[in-house]
Amino acid sequence: MAIATVKGMFLKAFTQTKSYQGNDKTSLYVDVYQSDSEGADKLVQVKTDDLSLYEHFAKDYDNGSLIELKVKVNAYQNKAYFKLLEVI
Repeated sequence: MAIATVKGMFLKAFTQTKSYQGNDKTSLYVDVYQSDSEGADKLVQVKTDDLSLYEHFAKDYDNGSLIELKVKVNAYQNKAYFKLLEVI
């Protein structure tokens, strides 16, 4: 697993609940737009299980605000997944 920094424009933060084998799990997702990205998909979705951060994002970040996140990167079936370590 690699550690990386995601820099870009904050778009939104939202919660999502998924069920697996009868267990519900709610996670917080943060969408970051990277205009300088050379890839086809300029949107990065960062996940965290710390739901208390929702208030932080709602209060401190507006749509289009610059944001910098330290993330852990995993890859599965040619897709990257980002897990939030800290807000820088």
